[in-house]
Amino acid sequence: FMMAYVPYRMWRVLRGDRPADGSARGLPWLVVCSVTGGVACAVIIAFGVAAMGFVPYQVLSVIITLNNAVIGTIVAAILLPILYPSRAHSGCSTRTSSTGTNTPPGALRGAA
Repeated sequence: FMMAYVPYRMWRVLRGDRPADGSARGLPWLVVCSVTGGVACAVIIAFGVAAMGFVPYQVLSVIITLNNAVIGTIVAAILLPILYPSRAHSGCSTRTSSTGTNTPPGALRGAA
């Protein structure tokens, strides 16, 4: 959960509504968000595993951070330029409604 939520919130705070489109301009922000997500995931997992006494926290946290950050950045840098144009063309994106929540385009309004 944290590996996805932390980068998502960071991107929204740092970049606003500008999408992650895979451009070279957005690559440094992608790396920052990916590394931060990897750190958030590593802290939680390494703390739990270290608390059980299996592996030292320092060793596991570095391994998990590097694995998540490197793989996440590489996969995103490859897939975003491929997938974003079709997503943008189809109109499949989210926007912020007047209540501040993300709603998909064409969502029913006032339905409770």
